[in-house]
Amino acid sequence: MDNTTNRTMPLLLTLVSLLLAACSPKWEIAEAPYEGPPLGLAQREGNHAVVLQAPSAGWNLRIDRERRQDDLHEIFVTVRRPDPAFFHAQVETQQIALSNVQSSNPASLVARVLPATAEAKGAYRRADDAGPGDAPPPELEARPIPLERPGGGSLD
Repeated sequence: MDNTTNRTMPLLLTLVSLLLAACSPKWEIAEAPYEGPPLGLAQREGNHAVVLQAPSAGWNLRIDRERRQDDLHEIFVTVRRPDPAFFHAQVETQQIALSNVQSSNPASLVARVLPATAEAKGAYRRADDAGPGDAPPPELEARPIPLERPGGGSLD
């Protein structure tokens, strides 16, 4: 390589790393407490699971990122409010999202609440003490629905 290439390469690498840093999403954690529906961590299938106790149907839970910070794994989630353009059942619902963090590793929950159709921007907040905690979510099981005639009596 000639002398010009030797001087240009470090400059080019620095420029590329600055561009990548500028384009990468910011994972800002605000000091303010989490304000949203109850949220917590439980253990499921050997991993940490994020549990959302939503006040009604239509809420959405998504794991955005998992980051290891020293010996702690931070699980970043976005909780979206129901879309007001649609009707939603007014019944408490539970959503569970399974993370890739093994339950043997200590984990911390970091969350943000956004409107249904808003762009995915905004600071996250610590949500470790925001809900169900380590209580395992109830197992979901299929149950038969008894069919009844309009005037009474079973169709089964």
